[in-house]
Order: sequence, then structure tokens, then C-alpha cells
Amino acid sequence: MRYKEAVVCGCQVEWYDELLSTNTTAKEAVKAVGERFAVIADRQTEGRGRLGRGFCSPEGGLYMSVRMSAPENADITALTVRAAVAVAEAIESLCDMFCAEFGAKARFSPGYGDLSVL
Repeated sequence: MRYKEAVVCGCQVEWYDELLSTNTTAKEAVKAVGERFAVIADRQTEGRGRLGRGFCSPEGGLYMSVRMSAPENADITALTVRAAVAVAEAIESLCDMFCAEFGAKARFSPGYGDLSVL
């Protein structure tokens, strides 16, 4: 069930409570929406990773697929890693602002999936 929809920086974004797969949904939607599309889900029931391997996507995580085109000569080999670092830094920044507001301390360990508010 889709429950949020927006356009951010010219990119159509849809957020669902549950999907089979964000990547499958993005592939299907980009045909109708255009080349810039992002889909987010609170949980996936049939998520797939590299080489088609399935993985667990329980509620409480953030699962997202972004579809966009790139120029033919663009080097996109590190795009996924760069995007992941940018998301991790944004989360860390938001946690720092939250902790400053409420006088708490945060420990965020990208790569370990650990965020603790002390």
C-alpha cells in the first residue's frame, strides 16, 4: 500500500509500507513515470541482492531503489557506495541534531547497522 508520494529534485518518490521488492517496483514504475524514480519501503517480502540472492528485509529498516539514467561515458562503478555513504552521513547528521536537541549522545556505526542513543 502506497502511503506517501512526492517529487524531490525532479525525481518522483513513492513510499510504501510493504512491497515484494523495491527494485522490481522501480523497474515497473519507471516505464510509466519516466527515467527519474525512487521507491522506498518499510519492509520487503522478496528483496533481492547481488547475483539475485534473497535477503531479509524486516520492518524497521529503510529499503530503497532509485532508477535514473546516466550519460554513456559516466563512470558509475562506485555510485552505490557513494550513495550509501551519503545516506549514512545524512543519518549521522540528523542523529547529531536530535541528540543536541535532547542532550543525548549517539553512536552510529555504518556498516554494522548499529545506532544507539545513550
